[in-house]
Amino acid sequence: MKSLDRFGKWVRKNSYRRGIICHFYISESERPRKPSKKLKQKQYYSKTDYAFFNLFSPSKEWIVKGTIHHGVTDKWGDQCRVPCLNCFEVDEAKFLDALEQLRTEGNPKFEVGLLLNKRKLRTHFGYDEVCDVDDVKKVGYGVLPNKECWKYDIPSQRVKVLRPFHLCDVVRVRIRKSPIIRLPVHAIPIEVVMGLLVRRKDYRAMLDMPKVAKFGLEVFPVL
Repeated sequence: MKSLDRFGKWVRKNSYRRGIICHFYISESERPRKPSKKLKQKQYYSKTDYAFFNLFSPSKEWIVKGTIHHGVTDKWGDQCRVPCLNCFEVDEAKFLDALEQLRTEGNPKFEVGLLLNKRKLRTHFGYDEVCDVDDVKKVGYGVLPNKECWKYDIPSQRVKVLRPFHLCDVVRVRIRKSPIIRLPVHAIPIEVVMGLLVRRKDYRAMLDMPKVAKFGLEVFPVL
């Protein structure tokens, strides 16, 4: 069975009443031509270093870091300062089509996709901390307080930085600052992690990673 077909079958089997979302880790070896574009990419995706830090760790947690400047500007024209983990809803209609497009066009940057159980995330963080991002037109652009801006997007602008996942539904997890280190870093129980999307060339090596081998995470070579 083709890797993408196997992944699609797994999604159909496991998404019911759970919901699956994916956060991507990307390589910076492909430098964007414009510095401004590079900065935008960093807010949506984590660097691959963070994924491998977690994969080599045998702990029962996966550590994530939130970043700011997601969503829309507030009523004063300032960018959102709420740290978030940016994710995509994993479904057949949009997400699998985006993966197919990624493979067809070539993949210069996506290295690892972290598959998370949306229902368990909401249990862990609280329902209001895991938000299905909506179109800002529903509330009106330029009227929101800064603390609410992470919940909205301008869909037409996603293509600039999210291609080929710009048509996917976006889900954001608010990552509050740790009271100890004062950084938006949080440990997620390994039970929330459902699996990984990886490059075909990395598949065999990923199966031997300490966290994959110890906890039996599903690994799909579809990037």
